[in-house]
Amino acid sequence: MLNKITIVIGIILVIVVGIFLFLYFTRDNKTNTLSDITTSIRDFFPFGRGSVATPETDIVKTNPNQNPVLPDTNTAPPRLRQIYPLPVSGSEIFTVASSTFVRFLEKSTGNVHESKTDKNTVERISNTTIPKVTEAVFVKKDAVLLRYLKDDSDIIETVFGSLGTTTATTAGATTTREVGTPAELVSTYLTPNINGLAVSDKKDKMFYMTELDSGARGVISNPDGSKGATVFDSPIREWVVQWPKTDTIALNTKASAQLPGYLYFLNTVTGKQKLVLGDWLGLTTLTNTNATKVLHSFNDNAGKMYLQTYKIVGETFSPTLSTPTLTEKCVWSKKNIDIVYCAIPKNLKGGAYPDDWYKGLISFEDNLWKIDTVTGTTEQILNIFEVAGTDIDAVNLSIDAEEKFLVFTNKKNLSLWSYAL
Repeated sequence: MLNKITIVIGIILVIVVGIFLFLYFTRDNKTNTLSDITTSIRDFFPFGRGSVATPETDIVKTNPNQNPVLPDTNTAPPRLRQIYPLPVSGSEIFTVASSTFVRFLEKSTGNVHESKTDKNTVERISNTTIPKVTEAVFVKKDAVLLRYLKDDSDIIETVFGSLGTTTATTAGATTTREVGTPAELVSTYLTPNINGLAVSDKKDKMFYMTELDSGARGVISNPDGSKGATVFDSPIREWVVQWPKTDTIALNTKASAQLPGYLYFLNTVTGKQKLVLGDWLGLTTLTNTNATKVLHSFNDNAGKMYLQTYKIVGETFSPTLSTPTLTEKCVWSKKNIDIVYCAIPKNLKGGAYPDDWYKGLISFEDNLWKIDTVTGTTEQILNIFEVAGTDIDAVNLSIDAEEKFLVFTNKKNLSLWSYAL
């Protein structure tokens, strides 16, 4: 009897193993799509700032000389427009004379591209390849700060790149750049391991933080790193920096749901520091253009997120807004110091904010809103999914001087978008 049971069990095991092997060798070996790959993310910003997690750069196998598929150039741009479908590292919107255009840096190649707001075209304007650029901060239309991790190490390289007047030939020589021909990006390497930086409102100076054994040091220099002067020392190593006004630098301790955050103002003339906000969990901040108001998000002890503004003069708080979001998803108006534009999640999922969002554990589906910080009124100006047919987790918002266009990056895949206001 025992032998019969053993034989039956053996037969069952053989059948199970056979089924397993059949399924294993006949499974669908399809290649992952971009949306599949972007679910595996990594926080590419170990630069002393709370930053968004970004997809692995090597998901994009693009030839620097090969352009991606773009919309029909003979059609007028739609009001909500995907400017570039591939991952970008940073962008800025500029207006020169009567022309408004967006310049951005392609993440995989480090090439600078340009797109005018009234045309459905994209032009590559630099041909210097700097792969896997983590962050790009445009100083002016012809100058950009690039940041990346050197050779997959922990060394942070920061490069000041300016668009030259020459272009390289296949023989290695250089010729004068012609209109429509990509130029060389002339590079100057800055101090290694800069873990946070901001460009002044006039775009003529830069403030950057470096990590020391004893904490962190803040330096003001020219954008190319020359003529640097130390203006700030702190035992705290990780800061988020913003330079909203010529004489005011905003310094926010790196935000975490588990730690109280603090915001300081540093006077660039006197060197004095002032505590503005403090002792709030998950504190993220965005100071307006004349440093009179601070938009800030924070959590209560139960982990619920709130959004409100703080008025510097009078030291008063607005009521918490009915549309909470993180300040990394907002931009202040350039024409009205009381107006702010934000990408606000349709559904704020439970989680530890902002940590889970930084790490990519949580992704949002946003709509665009306009907020009056005086009256507290909020207005939805765009239902993104309804128009685009896809959800967007918007970050890195910027706006032109006339407030005709809002530019942002989709954190889900780092594609670049614009919206005509």
